[in-house]
Amino acid sequence: MTIYNIADILTGLVEAVMMIILCGTFCKKRDNLPMGAYVIGVVAVAATINISNAMFNFGMLNVVIMILSFFAMSFLYKSKVATRAILAVLQYLILVITEVLVLFVITLIYDVTVSTVVNTNSYRLLGIIASKMLAFLVINIVRYKYRGNRYMSTSYWILFFMIFLSSVATMFLIFKLSYDIEGAYMYNLSVLCCFGLLFSTVFALYLYEHLTKQAETIRNQEQYEQHLKTQLKHLDDILITQKQIKKFKHDFNNYVIGLQAYIKDGDFQGASNYINELQEKFNHGEDIIETGNTALDAILSTKIAIAESKNIVVSTKIQIPEDISVDPIDMCIIFGNALDNAIEACDRVAATDKKIGITIICKDKAVLCKVVNTAPKPVNSLLDTSKADKQNHGFGLENIKTALAKYNANPTIERTDTEFTLKFVIFTKE
Repeated sequence: MTIYNIADILTGLVEAVMMIILCGTFCKKRDNLPMGAYVIGVVAVAATINISNAMFNFGMLNVVIMILSFFAMSFLYKSKVATRAILAVLQYLILVITEVLVLFVITLIYDVTVSTVVNTNSYRLLGIIASKMLAFLVINIVRYKYRGNRYMSTSYWILFFMIFLSSVATMFLIFKLSYDIEGAYMYNLSVLCCFGLLFSTVFALYLYEHLTKQAETIRNQEQYEQHLKTQLKHLDDILITQKQIKKFKHDFNNYVIGLQAYIKDGDFQGASNYINELQEKFNHGEDIIETGNTALDAILSTKIAIAESKNIVVSTKIQIPEDISVDPIDMCIIFGNALDNAIEACDRVAATDKKIGITIICKDKAVLCKVVNTAPKPVNSLLDTSKADKQNHGFGLENIKTALAKYNANPTIERTDTEFTLKFVIFTKE
């Protein structure tokens, strides 16, 4: 078996693989069809093409057999008969057109006639390899245009054309140099190198697309997990709110019973004193945040209730005006994520004295904020205050940074063996 026989065998294999790609673009795979069926189909079509080429060369019968073999391969997919026939003819036309174009290019580059290229094995091999690479390019463009594959981005096409052009240029150079090399061994080796370039191009692009799909899957999974965490936090908020409603309902019933007892006994002064005591109790409730800023009150009250349900002691020092010019959404993002991080860090501490301290003070046109919470001992012995503790406070920190950037602010992180401190200054808008 000579190098030319090997080239012919590989040619049939490459054309069969291209037909598989084309069918996969316009048709759907059959259900429960094993991968082995596709492998057998590729081998069978490749063998049919090789036998037809050897027996009938470029005759009309060869054309018919190739189209019929492509048509038969299309039955590995689900599609209409008309679609199968069109794909078989399209595959053959792509192969013929690319071969003619490459033939024309070879005659120009090497200044030879068409007859010389067809009848000289060296030129014929070069034409086979280059035409198959060009056909692969055309089929990929067709696949992209029809399916709109989101994985085949601009970077994919840049990579594709770089590999294609460099591989074609290398093949032409190898064949040009091989003419000056004496000995069949080196010539055969140069031909195998050219086929290696062809297959490496196909596999490199396949690997790139596969890795891109895998990266997309990982990103989708991370987004799903992030969404799930957000939903779980919303569930915590709902549960805490439900708990507060049940507690209020229970206490309210008791308050009504006590008030009814005074009224039943005719002790209206006692009833009045009882109402005043209740009013004073509600006005000084420790679990009610009343800064005057609706958004801040809501987010702080909810997060503090969640923290207290987890046996975390929360202390607050808040002095801000009601009309502070900070977007309510940014307010919820900043303090919601900051307190979520603090609660999560406290959850990782085994000690019973879990604490969160919240300080929010407005001075001139700046809001000074600090959130201090109990935290587990850092894994790293070196304390780096310029970087966040990603293990315990990574979640939501980027959202905080993004929201603070609107106010020309940036968070500062301080870390000790027992505490984590997040500080930032919000410069209010005019």
